[in-house]
Amino acid sequence: EVTFRLDYTAPNIGREFGTVYFGDKNVAYLVVATGWAKVKEQGPKGGEQLPYVAELQRLEEVAKQHGLGRWSK
Repeated sequence: EVTFRLDYTAPNIGREFGTVYFGDKNVAYLVVATGWAKVKEQGPKGGEQLPYVAELQRLEEVAKQHGLGRWSK
């Protein structure tokens, strides 16, 4: 089962942001952990980093260390 959870709304740009789950698994985490995607660099925007970004960066580093997906030789 695929579900979507709304995380926050950015009223100034009229967009909603959320998380997609496959069962109880966060799809973004799965994609990054398998090396299928790179985490976008977070530039200085004056705001604090969203809590899930640190976990995505950690998962990306593990994928790099294990040579998975885009990090394979």
